[in-house]
This record gives sequence, C-alpha cells and structure tokens, in this order.
Amino acid sequence: MYIRENRFRLVFEELGVRCPDSHDQMGEMYLDMLPRKKHLLDGTREVLNYLLEKGYIMHVVTNGFDLIQARKLASSGIAQYFQNVITFETANAKKPDPAIFNHAIALTGCEATDCIMIGDNWFADIMGAAAVGLDTVFFNPDNKQFDGTPTYEVRNLLSLKEIL
Repeated sequence: MYIRENRFRLVFEELGVRCPDSHDQMGEMYLDMLPRKKHLLDGTREVLNYLLEKGYIMHVVTNGFDLIQARKLASSGIAQYFQNVITFETANAKKPDPAIFNHAIALTGCEATDCIMIGDNWFADIMGAAAVGLDTVFFNPDNKQFDGTPTYEVRNLLSLKEIL
C-alpha cells in the first residue's frame, strides 16, 4: 500500500520538484488508466494459443494488485488463458520472496519440478523462482547480462515455442 499511496510523491521528490497536493488523485487516475492499456508484445496471442493447445496450464504470478491485474488481463483479452492470478495481495508476499512462489505451487497443486517461470525481471522472476526450484525462462529482449544462468533465455516470445 505504501507505493500505491506515495508513488507520485516519491517521483516528485526524486526529481527535486514540489509535489502537488493532488498526488494521491494522480495515483488513483494512474491505477484507473494503466490496466486499460491493450498493448501486447508481438507474438503474445500466438504463443498463448500454442501453449494452450500443447496442454499447458498457465498462471500469472505478479507483484501487482488483484483488481488492477484482473482489469489488465480483461482489457487485453487474454484473461481466459490463465487459471489463476497470484498477486502479492493473495500470497501476502512479493517476488522474489519464495513465499509467493510457494503459494503459487501450493495453489496449483503441482510440484516445483513440474513448473516453469517465464519472466522479464532477473531478480524478481528468475532469481525468485530459481530459489524455490523452478525452471526459468528469462525473457531478455535487450540482452542484459546478469550473474547466473536461467534454465532458458529468449529474446522474443515466439522463441518459447522452441523450448516448450
């Protein structure tokens, strides 16, 4: 809740600009508008359809808010692909905390060895998932370098079809 309530105040402070009294209203407008964005990365629907046809059961693990994530998935037209949306609110933990991944594993009724985490954040997604024994796919379109090695690494979403 701290970030939600102070997001814009913190930005203004970092920029050295006086924060307007309306920063809380700006935050609420931002949270209202953000999930209405319909942009998907190239290949998203093709990959989701491919994974669904292959029998994969897909879930979302996110540090986002329940309501915001539900709106994002609905507005982008991909909600139907995911069986569960595990947020920091439902898990009482944020990635990379092992608790959110363990919550997801328990909720899905799977073993860690049967799961794979696909993510674009090295620390939150890849390191967090690896810490609980999940295989990982690092979506790394900018070819960023980090210490460590994910199970797999892809530069574009369509490459997932070669792995899964």
